[in-house]
This record gives sequence, C-alpha cells and structure tokens, in this order.
Amino acid sequence: MWQFENLKMYQLVSNNIQIYLINVFKIKDLAF
Repeated sequence: MWQFENLKMYQLVSNNIQIYLINVFKIKDLAF
C-alpha cells in the first residue's frame, strides 16, 4: 500500500513537471 501511494504521488509530480515544461516552451515560442 505504501509503495502504491508513492507511485501515485510520483505520477502526479511527473505530470506536473511535464505540464510546466510544456508551458515554458510555449512561453519561449511566444517570446521569440
């Protein structure tokens, strides 16, 4: 159970990082 909770948290964090990176690249495209 503990490992499963960690896996869900890891997926949540990795999804947030992906969204953040996509937004950063969009801003770079708009800026240049």
